[in-house]
Amino acid sequence: MYVSSQTAEASEYVRVADAGSLKEEGSRLHTEIQGRYISILRVRSQLFCIDSICYHAGGPLAVGDIEDLDGSACVKCPWHLYLISLDNGEKFYEEVKFVDGLLVNGGWKSSGRRQRTHMVEERSDGIFVQISTSGEVESDKFAHKSNFAKPFLDVDSPGRIKLHSEVKLT
Repeated sequence: MYVSSQTAEASEYVRVADAGSLKEEGSRLHTEIQGRYISILRVRSQLFCIDSICYHAGGPLAVGDIEDLDGSACVKCPWHLYLISLDNGEKFYEEVKFVDGLLVNGGWKSSGRRQRTHMVEERSDGIFVQISTSGEVESDKFAHKSNFAKPFLDVDSPGRIKLHSEVKLT
């Protein structure tokens, strides 16, 4: 579901949807606030809000599959398969290292926060988002670019997602 542009002061909460409009597990809503493209996702009965466009190359991050990484819900970029934590925007990757001349899996590692996340609240009168603007985050470079937002603008109804994979952080 795509909701039209909203304007607000940076610190204000903005109503983006009716209460209960994202009640089903896996439902998603894509919207624009202050020219920034964001997505709200319901995973494990909790709402998360992230920049819609991937920090790395402007891919449609928020339409990616949801995966579980050591109990943390992550969205998987459909372009480069990066796992991004829905909770804090941290990017995870599988380390590969040489041991005795052989490549071995070094486990899951973090390369730090790369995707901006935003506060989201579900209230009796609607779903509200507060845009985070503190500090610089890599996803900021694509967050306002409408040419990268096309996959979200074309979405007609909430998407369905599922927790289809479990991997463990080492």
